[in-house]
Amino acid sequence: MATAPVKTGSPCLIALDWGSSSLRAFLMDDAGETLAERTSADGASRLAATSCWGSSSG
Repeated sequence: MATAPVKTGSPCLIALDWGSSSLRAFLMDDAGETLAERTSADGASRLAATSCWGSSSG
């Protein structure tokens, strides 16, 4: 997981962007500035090919 430098500020929100190829998380302050950021290659396309009910046949 990649890490950006942490900035100073008062954190108030964790925002997530989960796309098909990556997952990104942002720690934001009350002014909308990004205080910290994390990224990984664990996008939605890496999910297992089974349904949430435990059967792949539906």
